[in-house]
Amino acid sequence: VGYRRQRVELKAGSPRLGAIGMMGAGVEAGSISRATDRLTDLRARGALGQASFFAVRSDVAQMAEVVFGEPDQGVSTALGGMWSSFSTLALRPSDSAARYQVLAGLNDVASRINEIRDGLTQLGQDTMVRLDAEVTEANDMMERLTELNSLARGPEGMPADLADERDRAIDSLASSLGARAEIEDDGRVRVFVNGLTIVEGNSFTALSVPGTPAGQVDHPSGPIQLGGSIGGAQTALTVDLASQRSQLDSFVSGLVSSLNTAHASGYTPGGAAGGPLLTDAGGKLTVSVTSTSDIAASDAPSGVQNGRVADKLAQLRDSQGDSVRAVVTSLSGMVAALGRSADTAASVSESASLDRESIVGVNLDEEMANLVSQQRAYEAAAKVVTIVDQMMQTLIQM
Repeated sequence: VGYRRQRVELKAGSPRLGAIGMMGAGVEAGSISRATDRLTDLRARGALGQASFFAVRSDVAQMAEVVFGEPDQGVSTALGGMWSSFSTLALRPSDSAARYQVLAGLNDVASRINEIRDGLTQLGQDTMVRLDAEVTEANDMMERLTELNSLARGPEGMPADLADERDRAIDSLASSLGARAEIEDDGRVRVFVNGLTIVEGNSFTALSVPGTPAGQVDHPSGPIQLGGSIGGAQTALTVDLASQRSQLDSFVSGLVSSLNTAHASGYTPGGAAGGPLLTDAGGKLTVSVTSTSDIAASDAPSGVQNGRVADKLAQLRDSQGDSVRAVVTSLSGMVAALGRSADTAASVSESASLDRESIVGVNLDEEMANLVSQQRAYEAAAKVVTIVDQMMQTLIQM
């Protein structure tokens, strides 16, 4: 992997003075050249960085979709059960079983929302671990490039095998950082990200991950937004996951406010005003009512249970249903869009890599054709020697 085609370059041998004048000396090996094309390198590395960027974002978005668990294991199912329990309570406000059902529905919704929040938090932490590991790997690759820069170079540039390793390292940094490289005539390389030099000569600038805020990568000059897979992880943390968490929190805030406001307008069987049903604090949703007798289903303060407030709570299904659908639709839309972008970028990267490989890679058919050509040349030369030998034998026998 990463090997580039090498060719022996032939040159005319120095002519020699013979009995009849200057005579040609055939050809001799002049040098070994390494196939390269800087334009295709530039295209391939740029496309590789884009493909890695969208691939990471798409992976994280798909994992977020799994965390939400829609439709079967998502919050929509839990909400559906809660709305049904309010409808049942509206029909049988004095039924203790219906009240237990409401309490169970509230706990199910709170539990599922907390699970989604914890899942998004864990996904963010996992992405941070991935980000830190890739930054460490990129720093190691930059250090290796400085070592290659310091190795002896001949007049024709860096030896082919070392140049292959150098280019593999540049490809790796293009994939992880979206880096751009400039190769000097002597084989040394300079590497840039966002206009900042990170590798030059025998020195490199290490990047670091402070841990907070999430997704931040630091250059000695300050925080830096990168491309490639590291940039994809940064964007996934600061934009994609942050957006989904914000929309989820906004939905939960609206749900809590609507339920508590409607419940506060009712009265419990004991005639007390309805208290809050849910409390959202510190990123944790909890059920505030702990007893079925604390559920206010009636709008009559006299203790008469008419179920009108329970029905009012059940009617929130429509407005809150639209809100949760907006969250789910936003997520599915993001997953689909990033998936398409990742597929397109991967296709472009593959095409650019194939173009580069067609120029610098080893083609076995071509190698076989060259081998056959050399074999035929050898056979022709051998035939000349055979004929000369036969002529000499004939002359000797005369």
